Amino acid sequence: MNQGLINIGNKFKATFGKIRKNKSEKSGASREFIAKLSRGLMLPIAILPVAGIFLGVGSAIVNNAGGDAGLTLFGNFLKVPGDVIFGALPVLFAIAIAIAFTRDAGPAGLSALVGFLVFSGLQSAVISSGTAVTDASGAVVGYNILFYGPGSLGIKDYGLPASLFGNVLGINQLVTSVFGGFIVGFTVSFLYNKFKNIELPKVLGFFNGVRFIPIITFALMIPIAFLVLILWPLIGTAFNYLGQVLGGNLFGFNSFIFGYIERSLVPFGLHHAFYSPLWYTQVGGSLNLTEMAMTSGGLKLGLNSSQSTWLEIAQSFGYTGANSVAGDQNLWFFANSYLVGKTVNIINNGTTGMMNAIAGTHTITFSDLSAVSGIPGIGQASGASGVNIGQYLQGKYVFMMFGLPAAAAAMVMACPKENRKMSLSIVASAGFTAFLTGITEPLEFTFLFLAPWLFWGFHAFMCALAFGLMNWIGLIFPSVAPHIGMTFSGGIIDWVIYGGIQIQYGSNAWWSLVFGVIYLPIYFFFFLWAIKKFDIATPGRGENTKLFTKADWKSKTGESATQAQTSGNLNVTENRALAIQVVKAYGGFDNIKNVDACITKLRIQVANQDIVDGNKLTSELGASGVIKPSKQSVYAVYGAKADRIKNEINEMIYEIEQNPSLKDEFLKYGDNEPVKSLTSQSTQEEKSDEKIIVKAPVSGKVVPLEEVPDDTFAQQMMGTGVAIIPSASTFVAPINGTMSLVFETGHAYTFESKKGTQILIHIGIDSINLKDKDGKDVNPFTPKVKTGDAIKVDNVIANVKLNQLKDYAKSIVTPIIVLDESLKGREVKILKKSGNVTKGEPLFEIGPVKAKSN
Repeated sequence: MNQGLINIGNKFKATFGKIRKNKSEKSGASREFIAKLSRGLMLPIAILPVAGIFLGVGSAIVNNAGGDAGLTLFGNFLKVPGDVIFGALPVLFAIAIAIAFTRDAGPAGLSALVGFLVFSGLQSAVISSGTAVTDASGAVVGYNILFYGPGSLGIKDYGLPASLFGNVLGINQLVTSVFGGFIVGFTVSFLYNKFKNIELPKVLGFFNGVRFIPIITFALMIPIAFLVLILWPLIGTAFNYLGQVLGGNLFGFNSFIFGYIERSLVPFGLHHAFYSPLWYTQVGGSLNLTEMAMTSGGLKLGLNSSQSTWLEIAQSFGYTGANSVAGDQNLWFFANSYLVGKTVNIINNGTTGMMNAIAGTHTITFSDLSAVSGIPGIGQASGASGVNIGQYLQGKYVFMMFGLPAAAAAMVMACPKENRKMSLSIVASAGFTAFLTGITEPLEFTFLFLAPWLFWGFHAFMCALAFGLMNWIGLIFPSVAPHIGMTFSGGIIDWVIYGGIQIQYGSNAWWSLVFGVIYLPIYFFFFLWAIKKFDIATPGRGENTKLFTKADWKSKTGESATQAQTSGNLNVTENRALAIQVVKAYGGFDNIKNVDACITKLRIQVANQDIVDGNKLTSELGASGVIKPSKQSVYAVYGAKADRIKNEINEMIYEIEQNPSLKDEFLKYGDNEPVKSLTSQSTQEEKSDEKIIVKAPVSGKVVPLEEVPDDTFAQQMMGTGVAIIPSASTFVAPINGTMSLVFETGHAYTFESKKGTQILIHIGIDSINLKDKDGKDVNPFTPKVKTGDAIKVDNVIANVKLNQLKDYAKSIVTPIIVLDESLKGREVKILKKSGNVTKGEPLFEIGPVKAKSN
């Protein structure tokens, strides 16, 4: 019975262990996905500060031009380029996500652009074939498309409100904001990763590989566009409601919660993925521009016109975008460019019954567009859903301009007097940088490294409080609610451009200064107390003389080790095991500048050639030879294995870029693990009694290998045979068997017999990656076979433009060799040593080594 209980216990432990392992793997995969998404979003986000400065400064100039035509022109000259970037965010996000999830693949980015254009164009075609519904003034208020007719969404006269539609890149479509970009980007990344190596039938061979991706993207976007047309009206309406709930029904706690989560995710680099929906989609609030414009009364453009919509007012000042604007950052830039500071007529009564009674003029302010002010409130004709411009932006100014510089000052004052000057020299620049630009990494990661509780227990809470205070003060005093924009970060530069200049138009940016002055002593005295109380080794205390970085924190916490803590988690295959040893022989990852390969050689550019261990490459790691064509290049002759080793090294370099600690993990693995053979099973099991006659693959002139202008062949580092100077353009198979490798450029081919004999044909010397005098790619090769094809003698394998090859390659001489790995217990007998040869004529024979007679 006891043994039975033990067995049950062991089974339970094993099962529970598997469950924990599976959960850990799923968690790691989810985290890696979010990390990739966050890195991808940084590509378009990185341009927004520059675009924002142009847009903000340009708008400020236009708003204050005072009718001066020259100033207005100059302001528009600055404003329009920035406006175009913000208007194109969906397509920029599509391209960025496609690139991020395909390891920076340029063809994926192009395919994403193609996909977005098709995605948008098909929607436009369906929308234009529907029925536009207009009001009494002729303005479009809705559309009846597909099965969305009058009453579909509870609207009496039309199916879909006009606010769901708008222009992106000049194409009328549903306003999916950056979610449309997500849909296209993820679709393209999936297609690229699945089909990038596709081999189509020979008649369609031109479209093989990455050329196929834009084609299948085009095709797949057709059903996706229709699916979006069917589902997005419901999803978009739900997002509008969510934004309304967050922005209007949580008493400002939405900003408080946002502030804590956003700051807490910074150490992991995941905050970009978190804030993007709130900055760029309906979740962050949306303004329906087709609704009537109202403040304390209705607004209209002309004395004889009826009450105007927000869209009509914006269009009168140059707006050409969508019928709605969504996302906190988008709302700020739209308002600042096309509404705020603009003077229009105000109607005596805000109701529709007093349309023509002019009570004077009104200059639009940020508060006029904010639902939180109650003028107008949520659900009124303004169409403001959860809009409180700046609610997810402006809190940063309080702690970045005041809190963190005060913490830096506390670090200095907490040092012994004799060390304060040294500490000041280290910390002062970091504090000033936080104040000036909002770049806070050196400060935040220093106390995150030394005392994590200070970051998550105090700093993140104070960040949340700053966001909350800037929102709550607007609820208490709506007429002076703050509405500050932001792009790069929360420093004084952003504050001036996106808040200070707009104080005259209701940004009320001075609130961040008020709360900042309160934050100064709180941060200073709390950090001073905490550093002394808990003896935190900030710069100048103890032996510490530096600020810490994100990399230091990751190294300390072992965050990367959760992804690769042991060699078992490195997923080291036989190919990678050899590649790691090759990297070590080349002097480590830091000595490697570029990795490439042809079918025979691993071509690596190095920083220091002297530390490359060529002897190890040949004696221990299987290289047939080492060539040093220049001071920065070292080639290792590996034959068909060269391309595999290249791919493994480049893969590891990419992984290290994403997770720097992996570099030490890989090299540590190389210290502890033996090299595993990459020799193919067929070669290992080859029978030495196989006899093969290798025939000429092309007509021409036979020359000995010693005359080939390449040491790899001339010194027979890879094998033995002969070479041919071709006189014809058609190349055929020299033996029966299979194509074990067809190099992607078409310049080299390896053949494998039934029992594993490997034959290599290398057409031309230095014939890979050819370019003309203008740097354009030249490829004289047209392969007629692909890797894995069965082949027979005289089957055509390639056509070659010999004249083009002569012009751009080092030589057209073509070695035909049997690889050394096929010669165990066998020998080569040359049948044709020189002279002219005809295609199909025997060149050499491979057979068993003949016993020597006594």
